[in-house]
Amino acid sequence: MKRRKFSKKNTNGAQILEILNAASNLFSKKGYVETTIDEIANLAGVTKGGVYYYFDSKADILYRICLSYVEADIKALEEKVGRIQDSEKKLKYIVDLHIGHYAKQKNYAKTLLHESYNLPRKYLADIKAKERRYYEMVLEIVSDLVGEGTKKEVAVALTFSLFAMMNWIYKWYDPKGPLKPEELSAIVFNLFMNGLKGIRKSSALGGGDA
Repeated sequence: MKRRKFSKKNTNGAQILEILNAASNLFSKKGYVETTIDEIANLAGVTKGGVYYYFDSKADILYRICLSYVEADIKALEEKVGRIQDSEKKLKYIVDLHIGHYAKQKNYAKTLLHESYNLPRKYLADIKAKERRYYEMVLEIVSDLVGEGTKKEVAVALTFSLFAMMNWIYKWYDPKGPLKPEELSAIVFNLFMNGLKGIRKSSALGGGDA
């Protein structure tokens, strides 16, 4: 594969994206530890020096992949959710967003979910803080759905259960397969809402001590 040489005059976001896409492809299939900078450069069609022109290290590449994925989710939520009045519609938007984003960038999602633990401590702390922000936004909506007086631990359990349904699809779901992302989103949303409605009727939602 012919490699391009980089210069400061030739700097643009498209070249950085090519390297990130190549790295996420390799990280999601081979794993972060097993992937080399040479392999990333070869797949991106650049020189090894070209990779280091934009990134300080392989860990820096992993961080940029994880960061871009999480920040895209947060930005989409902050821009849209506040304009939706109904909590159920808010949650539907979140499920659609989460699964739709995975379908468009599954290699980034797999890298975040399965390889981010390889990040140096300062990078990992930043990613975890942003994931926490995303989780808290979803928890607030789930809490609204279950209603006032609900034990906090119930809303927390429901929120983590929702994330488990949405995140575990990286183990089996192929966006190019027969099941379209919007169909999977509808399945996840309906399962969650039907379960939530059932829990509303149970004593688990009562206030006070159990």
